Formats: sequence, C-alpha cells, structure tokens
Amino acid sequence: MKDLILDFETLGTGAERDDFIVLDCAFTTFDLLGKSDFQDVLSNVTYTKFSVENQQDKYGWRAEKDTLEWWKSQPKEAQSILKESDDDISIEEFVKIFIKSVNSMDKLERIWCRGTDFDLPILKRFFRAVGKNVNDTVPYWAACDIRTYIKTKTNFEFIDNGFIPEGLENCGFIKHKCDHDISMDIMRLQYLNREL
Repeated sequence: MKDLILDFETLGTGAERDDFIVLDCAFTTFDLLGKSDFQDVLSNVTYTKFSVENQQDKYGWRAEKDTLEWWKSQPKEAQSILKESDDDISIEEFVKIFIKSVNSMDKLERIWCRGTDFDLPILKRFFRAVGKNVNDTVPYWAACDIRTYIKTKTNFEFIDNGFIPEGLENCGFIKHKCDHDISMDIMRLQYLNREL
C-alpha cells in the first residue's frame, strides 16, 4: 500500500505556541481505492501513547490550559488518553517505530492528515527533537489534506467533512480517539472514491 494516514491528539492547538504536549498518535497504511471494514482497519492501526514526563523534562513542552479544559468536555472514552500509563513511550521511541513502519511500505506516495498545518508540523517537530530530518522518511510533496480532498470530490458543495459514510452509523466510532479518527477518515476517503 502506498498511502499512510496519521493523527495526533495534543494538549495544544499551536495557536499560542508550538511546544505543546502531544498525547498520542495513530497511523496506518491503506488502499485509497479499496473498500475496507472499519473494525479491520482499526485493528491494524499502529497506536502510540506518549510520555508527558519525557516531553516536559527533556524538551520543556507544556500543556495549553484551554485545550486541557476542552478535553474535559469530551466523551470519557476519548479522555482516557489523559491518564498516564506504564506503556507510554518517549518521542525517541516513536520516531524509531515510525521510520521502521514507513520503510517497510512498498513505496510511500501519499501521507494523509486533516490539514497540513497541524499533524505534519508535529511529526517534523518530533524528528527535529531527535536530530533527524522528516523529509528523509516522508517527502514534503507527499502531504495530502483530507478536508480539501472531501471538498474537491464534492465540487466544493457543502458537506460536513466529518460525515459518517452510509452503513457505518453504528460501527462504534469514538470521535477524538486518534485510532478511530484515522480509521473513519479511511472510510470517508474510500467511500468518496466509490460513490463520486
């Protein structure tokens, strides 16, 4: 597969600064032209939860108060990422996992995110923090924006870019859980390719 999708959940939006804490990340490969099952995609996602202590102590990254308050208003299932765990990993460990995963792909042609000004800059920040260049793993020209893709596939007519494709209304999707978010975005991209 030549497409990769990723999503980070954070304790900041970047509106105030770019050194906010990152809570977790999910990424996986997929076939843009395929027809996948939500639960199958979800079970194949690489999920990593990050050590807040590592980010605070080693890099001086901090939480934005507004974003922390916003998380408190989200569903309990999504809030679970706020709890520290013995399985939380360092930024260094994540970069190694990510590079190994991308290098195992046939050939990366596209990396998908919701916008190109949030998740990809976080990925770049992680690579920079460990002394690596993200472009050695993910070329800058491979970036694709899911929201723009949805708009262009629908001729810029109004459509909620968070729509749930037909038949997936009861699939167990939890908004703001990054593994669920990317799995549903794959469903959206594939649905638009089939239906439009």
